[in-house]
Amino acid sequence: MLKDITGRQAIRDNIDKKLKDSKALTQSEKKHIRLNPFILNLSILIPVFGTFILDKIFFGKPQISAIIADWIIGGFIPLILITINFITKTDTFLFIAFVLYVLTRIGICIIVNEHIYTYNKYIKQKLY
Repeated sequence: MLKDITGRQAIRDNIDKKLKDSKALTQSEKKHIRLNPFILNLSILIPVFGTFILDKIFFGKPQISAIIADWIIGGFIPLILITINFITKTDTFLFIAFVLYVLTRIGICIIVNEHIYTYNKYIKQKLY
């Protein structure tokens, strides 16, 4: 059987756990439990911080894929390349760091928006 690589089932399981642990929600709490895509998309601009927060919301803990894709490829490697750029005074490393950062941000933005859609859709199904 093919594993759920999108993480949709893990998101649903985390929501079920959150809703089971909480008491009956008021109408105001129901309104605020849905996620705001604009704010969450701003948070992904910062490597490590954004995905850590988002993984806590979506899955309850950081995911290995986020650590590899964002923390290492989108954060740590560009930081090393920028450091090498300052040492060697070669703009090539700065360009590569910039491209890695931008490409990981685009990829993570696509994934996060898919997660936000899944999260909000499932919340809507469960609460309304």
